[in-house]
Amino acid sequence: MPDARICVLGGGPAGDVAALRAAQLGAEVVLIERDQLGGTCVNRGCIPTKALLAGSELVARLGEAAEWGINVGEVGVDWAVMRDRAMDIAGKMRAGVEGAVERRGVTLIRGDGWLTAPDVVSVDTAHGTEEVHAPTVVLATGSEPARLPLFDFDHPAVLTSTTALEMAELPASMAIVGGGIIGCEFASMMAPLGCRVTLVEALPRLLAAEEARVGQTMTSVLRRQDVEVLLDTQVVEVADARPDGLTLRLSDGTERGAATVLVAVGRVANTVDIGLPELGIETDRGLVLVDERLRTGVGDVYAVGDAIPTEQLAHLGQAEGASAVEDALDGPRVLDRGMVPNCIYTDPEIARVGVTEEDATAAGWDVQIGAGRLGANGKALAMGETTGFVRLVSDRATDRLLGATIMGPHATDLIHELGLALLYGISVTDVGRMIHAHPTVAEAVMDAAHNAAGTELYAG
Repeated sequence: MPDARICVLGGGPAGDVAALRAAQLGAEVVLIERDQLGGTCVNRGCIPTKALLAGSELVARLGEAAEWGINVGEVGVDWAVMRDRAMDIAGKMRAGVEGAVERRGVTLIRGDGWLTAPDVVSVDTAHGTEEVHAPTVVLATGSEPARLPLFDFDHPAVLTSTTALEMAELPASMAIVGGGIIGCEFASMMAPLGCRVTLVEALPRLLAAEEARVGQTMTSVLRRQDVEVLLDTQVVEVADARPDGLTLRLSDGTERGAATVLVAVGRVANTVDIGLPELGIETDRGLVLVDERLRTGVGDVYAVGDAIPTEQLAHLGQAEGASAVEDALDGPRVLDRGMVPNCIYTDPEIARVGVTEEDATAAGWDVQIGAGRLGANGKALAMGETTGFVRLVSDRATDRLLGATIMGPHATDLIHELGLALLYGISVTDVGRMIHAHPTVAEAVMDAAHNAAGTELYAG
């Protein structure tokens, strides 16, 4: 007899949702986690960084208080208190996951696990090695920050997105290598706190996976915050490594010194030493290859989340975890990936769902763009947050919405209206017909829809 119907290896967002959904469907479940439940997202990523970003944004707003007629005096920053608050919030979220696992009757085993057969997972625990037998195994092993061989990560000044949360004090300066989501979020966080930031990006623009206007606007925003943004530039050498910082030699021949260096060049899957090649489970650059139903093709082994070659998003991993166990227990499931929101928590926020204009054009669509400006939005003006825009990408012939990008206040909340429009095939015209409350930032979405249709009332 098997020990469980489903065994889940990894207790991050993808794994814990897989375990909880399987238990909800009546299955006996074993969840294996070597560290803390909640994974990177809860403990070292999404939750603590967003708490720190909220604090940084508050500091930035207080710096503008005099323009609102509010006198607050000099604003001080206590990094240790900010960091401890962020980690306390992470702890509360982790406790919520642990409570749900216990209430659902999921058996939790702490330790390092690896596959020894398609239906057997061995686990090194504090009490020795255990074997878990289950006909279905879900690999949800997550990822960790990528490390460039150029840097010595034993040096206290060399940081990843994980170790940056362990800093005892706010550094006077930070060089950030990588202008993707993590790099831009940390630049947006650190600059308002008084840290001198240099952001080095090898590509011609920041946030290269997003609309071109997003990267251009973010560059302008960061430079207004006195961040030195270097595009088309690479770090070629660590010219000097001192106890109090590093000096980096760049591809343009110049050097930059900083008290800390954050290496933010992406993440790599945690798929080494978990028994994949021995069982014939295929990988590509460490990512587990799966079919549209998230199956590896070996036994009844599934893989989800950061372990597979899809966007590394906590909410997508959660959806994949639920879909995998539903497929195993109830029959075939194919996840619709066309309406997954991608959110970036800089200031201003950025959110996208569906395709960009560039991708839609490359795919052969007759693209029509609808634009809404925050500079003309009453709520944005009232809040003093007018940097940003809404862009709707649609097919001219059918009026079908193909994608949307929002940059501005509450963008990560507003994007879901357009995700629903994509999910249910709602036209851009119908988005414009929806009566949006006034005054709200969401009116910029309505304005963008009217712009696409040529029905703007206030067009000049």
